[in-house]
Order: sequence, then structure tokens, then C-alpha cells
Amino acid sequence: MGRKITCISIVTILVLGMTGCVDAANKSDSGILVLGMTGSANAANNSGSGILVQITRDGTENKNPAIYGDRIVWHRQESGDRSNHDVHLFDLEKDEEERITTDENFQGIPAIYKNKIVYNDDRNGNWDIYLYDLDLGEEVRITSDEANQTAPVIHGDIIVYMDFRNGNWDIYYYDLDKEEEVRITTDVQEQANPAIHGDRVVYQDYRSGESDIYLYDLETGEERQITTDGSYHGGPSIHGDRIVWFDDRNGNFDIYMHDLRTGEEKQITSEEAWQARPAIYGDRIVWADRRNGNPGAFNDDIYLYDLRTEEETQITSDRSDQGYPVIFADRIVWEDSRNDNVDIYMYDLDPPISFTTLLVIGGLTALLLVTGVVLVLRNRSRRIEDNGHDREHAPDSPS
Repeated sequence: MGRKITCISIVTILVLGMTGCVDAANKSDSGILVLGMTGSANAANNSGSGILVQITRDGTENKNPAIYGDRIVWHRQESGDRSNHDVHLFDLEKDEEERITTDENFQGIPAIYKNKIVYNDDRNGNWDIYLYDLDLGEEVRITSDEANQTAPVIHGDIIVYMDFRNGNWDIYYYDLDKEEEVRITTDVQEQANPAIHGDRVVYQDYRSGESDIYLYDLETGEERQITTDGSYHGGPSIHGDRIVWFDDRNGNFDIYMHDLRTGEEKQITSEEAWQARPAIYGDRIVWADRRNGNPGAFNDDIYLYDLRTEEETQITSDRSDQGYPVIFADRIVWEDSRNDNVDIYMYDLDPPISFTTLLVIGGLTALLLVTGVVLVLRNRSRRIEDNGHDREHAPDSPS
């Protein structure tokens, strides 16, 4: 169980520049730590109203985050055992962490939609897809073929995944409502790394000899090739009518977007460094970026591009690696290695109370606190003076 966040002293707020709230028992491995940073090294591109939050602090390896609403899921290496990973969940509204899986094998690479979590599981000697229903508290095995199934994603009642039962990687989906499994791709080449939103599934496809982005419409059953320029395209993500991916057409990895409504393609990044692993939600695209690399190290940072304002923002500036970002509404979540292990962090672009507001409140409260202390000391001084005056002029006691 997690613990509620409690306030530290206002003096600490002013001295450390924090939001004023941390987990009171900060030596434990549960409960979030609100760091209160603006999250950007480039002040000109950041309003400074966001808040950085450390989700995990257990000292182990926490990887592959996903987010839906107030819920963040990831997998954790349990007790130093590399073969034993479990899926964990943190509920931001309740400020509680929950261990979802307890089997001694590997359960990981989770995805979440509302009350449903899907993940990889190797308890049967191969990779299978499992589902956990948060409302029912029940775990369900989705695939049972002896071949490997991996990389599940979910939207609505549809779970999409990679499947090796035909001797190559294909894309399959399982309909929870109909309890039916359907094969999407049949080409003998590899299809991999699916993503889904609504009735649309996107994935990488190697049938042309390079990795291209394809789209499959679940409603019409039609498949469509999105990229055709002959370069490598990877890591697709989709939200609404927009698909993003990274490709190397310019001699390095850049982020691109295709708008299904207009049919137009847009280059999002043009830096000579590596930008990859994009995710999209609405008008916002996030990715991992190596433009600030240190000698002998990658130093991946998280960046954001707003399609509405056409502004790019650097979210992280720590000199360690931050990668594998995901986004839901105003919340960006990623893997972070700043603590000599891998933790899950979150940046809230539009928190209920801004960092600036917290500092103003803290400043005003500190002013009132200092004023109160001064008044108390002044009154005490007056009482001492008054008492001293009375003793000096008091009549002598009768002998």
C-alpha cells in the first residue's frame, strides 16, 4: 500500500525550491516523490508550470512503462532475479502501488486500457499474452499456441500482438467481446511492433526488404502502406488520424508523422542527432533524443513537440539516460537511469496546482510564519522588560 503525500516545512520549500510535498517516509520503496522541477533545460521553450514526479524508488530495475488516465504500469525485476519480472501498477489518484503479477517467471512489457492490463508471460515455457482485469481482480490467459506471442497492446476490447506460429512474425489480434482470435498479416516477411487506437492498427512490415509502416483497418479489413521512401521506419504509434514513427532517410533517425485525414507527411525533428521511439496523444508527440549526448554516453533526453503551437520542448535535462517515453493527455512517463538503476518518472504538463503557485503559497506562508515568530519574540522581550522593571521598583520586603 502507498502512503498519502504530506507537506514538508515551508523553509525547506524556499531553500530547496521544491513543491513542498514529499512522501513522509521517503526511505520506503512505495509512494511517489514530487520533485517540483520545471523539467526543462531550455527555459525559453517551457512555461515552467509542470511538475516532475519520481514514481519508483525501490532501487531495482523498472522498465517499459505505459499509462492510461491515472494509472501507470511497468515491469520490475524482483529481488535481483533477472528471470523474475512482475507487472506493477501505480494509481496516481489513490497514491498507491500494486503488484499485479506474482508468478516467479517473467511477466512484463505491459500495456493498459482503462481497467485492463495486458503483458508478456513465459510461465508456460514460451511467450504468451495474459490479461489482468483490475475491476474483477482476475488474470486470464489470452494465447495458448506453443509458439511465441509478444508485444501486446490494447484498445477497447481488442488486444493486438506479434505471433511466431507461422515461422515468421505476424500480427494477430484477440477480440475480448467475441472471444475470437484473428490473423491480420499473412505475408511471409516479418511484421512487428504493433500499435492500436480505435479500429486502426499500425506496425512495421519488411515485405519490401526494408521496414515500412503499414496500417490495418479492423472495421473494413483493409491494409494500407503508409511509407514508401525506401528507408528504415520503426516504432510506430497512432492516435486518432495521426501516425508517428522514426526513420533514417536523412542518414540519422528523425521523427515523422503522417496525417490520415489530409494524407500529408510531416518531418517533426531535423537535428543531426538520433531521435527515436516516438509516442503521440492528440497534438503532442514525445520521443527520446540524443542531441545532448555526453562523450562515451548516449544521454537520451525526453522531448515534446506540440502540433498546435509548432513548438518543441526539452522535458528532461539530467545527464543520465531517459528513454522509452509514453504519453496520455498532460502526462509523460518514461524510464530514467539517474539513480544508478532504472526508475519510472512522470512529468505532468498541467498539474492541478502549478509549481509557481506552490512557491507563491509557500512564500506567503513563510512570510506569515516569520512574522508570527517575530511577534512572539517581540512580546517575549516586552514581558522580560516589564518583569525586570517591576523587580527594580518593587518595595522592599518587610524585615
